[in-house]
Amino acid sequence: MRLPPTFSVTFSGLFFYMTLAAHAADTPPGLADGLAAELPTGPSDGMMNSSPSAQPAGAPVARSLNMPASKPTGKAISLLVGTTGLAIHGVGAINSEMNARIGVNYFNNVDFSTNTKYVDWNLHLKLRTFDFLLDWFPWDSNFRFTSGVVFNRNQIEAQGTYANVDGIGIGGLPFTSFTYQGVDYNVSQVGGLKGKIDFQPVSPYLGMGWGNALKDGKGWGLSSDVGILFQGSPTSRTSAENCTLPSRACEMISILLASEDQRLNDKLKRFRAYPVIRVGVNYRF
Repeated sequence: MRLPPTFSVTFSGLFFYMTLAAHAADTPPGLADGLAAELPTGPSDGMMNSSPSAQPAGAPVARSLNMPASKPTGKAISLLVGTTGLAIHGVGAINSEMNARIGVNYFNNVDFSTNTKYVDWNLHLKLRTFDFLLDWFPWDSNFRFTSGVVFNRNQIEAQGTYANVDGIGIGGLPFTSFTYQGVDYNVSQVGGLKGKIDFQPVSPYLGMGWGNALKDGKGWGLSSDVGILFQGSPTSRTSAENCTLPSRACEMISILLASEDQRLNDKLKRFRAYPVIRVGVNYRF
């Protein structure tokens, strides 16, 4: 039996709308609203309007079909140990691929020694830095690239004693002992040197690492850093102490000290690019 043309058109339109309604139940809300906005709002050419939420004329119908990317939430704390000492960092999300870290590093017991032309040095390194870092996680992984600035309060305390193997050079002449106004003096009366070596106060940092404290739910995770702190050439400020030579001789020792400062700076140039290696754990709240 052949159906009337009007009945065929009406039946086809109803079937079309029922199919869309069934599909919309499994469609994300943003996409379903976008599709509904593009459908006709009233009957046309005999087609039935079965949409219960037809929009009034003149209402805006354009909607975005793209769902917004979810932004990581929560805060985390990292505890690390390494070449910058003991470190504690607070971690927060900037977007789905980038975190910010702010933290402090501290250690107070790194001793080593070196020597210059006339002086044997005992050096004590104090590690005190404040980190302001950005972690970028490419490829949706836990691997990260890190850059930032570090407020650098690293400092080396120096204690020096004059080496008496070849004597002390005063006026271009070495001596181990001498007589002045009927009094005998020797190199042990030169005393010693003390001072501090500083680095540039704001230092850039570049590195990489592993671990995203905000990615995998609450609880504990692992973290690591490998990088370079560019803290510049050291600057020493040393002075003589406990010199019991005649005042003129002590003045000559002070002149000699200027060249020893430069020699000490040259010895410590290896600290211009300070290696950073840290490992530890993080906890997300």
